[in-house]
Amino acid sequence: MTVSKGVPILHTVMGGAERIIRVSALAIAFACSLAASNANAETPVAGQITGDVTWSPEGSPYVLSSNVTIAEGANLTIEPGVEVRPSEGNWHLNVLGTLRAVGTPADPIDISIGGEIRFLKGSGGSELAFVAVRDSVSTALANDADGAYELNGPWPEIHDVHLIDNYRAIDVWYPLGGDARFTEIHISGGVYGLLDGVADGTIAISRSVIEGTDRAPITFSGNRDPEEVRIVTDSNISPSARNCSRMSNPCLLALESSGYPVDVSAVWWGTTDRTVIDRQILDQHDNPGLPLAQIGRAHV
Repeated sequence: MTVSKGVPILHTVMGGAERIIRVSALAIAFACSLAASNANAETPVAGQITGDVTWSPEGSPYVLSSNVTIAEGANLTIEPGVEVRPSEGNWHLNVLGTLRAVGTPADPIDISIGGEIRFLKGSGGSELAFVAVRDSVSTALANDADGAYELNGPWPEIHDVHLIDNYRAIDVWYPLGGDARFTEIHISGGVYGLLDGVADGTIAISRSVIEGTDRAPITFSGNRDPEEVRIVTDSNISPSARNCSRMSNPCLLALESSGYPVDVSAVWWGTTDRTVIDRQILDQHDNPGLPLAQIGRAHV
């Protein structure tokens, strides 16, 4: 395993602070958007979406009473300020066509359906931006359908997304095309942050904040393929609230395979103390008792 980890520097901390302030402002906008949508009549949604469909603020909130599938070739556009929620229970939004949920900083989109948004085969061209996805009892954003690999889709374009109090915020599993990239993501609360189940290519997180998770904020695993690359850069990562597996202390990063390079340079870990950082990074393939600087070819 090759791990490159730079010592946090002042501009990284300052940049992280600016991002947190920006996300906090976005959270206020989410609250205002929710209050406005609650004044509108509900629009019930169930079953399959075909053709070109738009969910507008006038019909918000859109209330799911079953799993909803965007059919192959269909397009669902969710406009700024829209709220999506379940009538009761937990439901999935299965994307086999195209989902474009693009809010604005002033009018974000709020999605709380209890289940997963699944980007499956045929979902190329989907995009999420200025969206809050919260309160999932399973995974907020995923790209597989319960292990049916032939249905796995590509990762959509995802940026400026707030993932709040989900059991798992993100789970990457053999994305079509091999890569998954995330920019300006804020994960807060919940149990797990980003879980990289398996991906053949590059998983990259940049300019993001992960905080308040119960377990590992980031878990990288895989098939130990040298072509697999994992990158976290220009981000603020806070330790888990509880101890992580095989560790007697909270963790920042769990590496469950070691056959691919991991670059976590320019990351602010909440401290400049290398000993503390080393103690909070778990490699389950090498000796977890060794500091990061002594694991494989790792260096700081």
